[in-house]
Amino acid sequence: RIEHDGDVIKISCTKSESNKDDCETILIECRTAILAAPPKVLANTIEFHPPLPKNKIDSMVATPTWMEDYSKVSVSFPKNWWRRLNISAISIDQIGAVSTWWEACSGDDDDGVSPTLAGFVT
Repeated sequence: RIEHDGDVIKISCTKSESNKDDCETILIECRTAILAAPPKVLANTIEFHPPLPKNKIDSMVATPTWMEDYSKVSVSFPKNWWRRLNISAISIDQIGAVSTWWEACSGDDDDGVSPTLAGFVT
């Protein structure tokens, strides 16, 4: 749930039918919130107060989502071990939850702070 009263944004998460883990209610208050998810996911999973205009919700739901059946994961390391071993940071496999890995950040030459691999979770 996201509430906006003009000055403060309140973001809360509570246990629900779709969220069956043992989470407690979480409340975050801030002046700005960035929602980094496909528009369709936001429209279908977040309750906005005041409600977003119907044409905005309709547009969000109708927005095609590239690779919507996949989630992404990233893992950061203290050192870029794959380059030190002179091996590729790209891996495609049909076994396991993460089918594809690639180098998202080398950690070298101002390319981010930490060497990071990213992957698609299937």
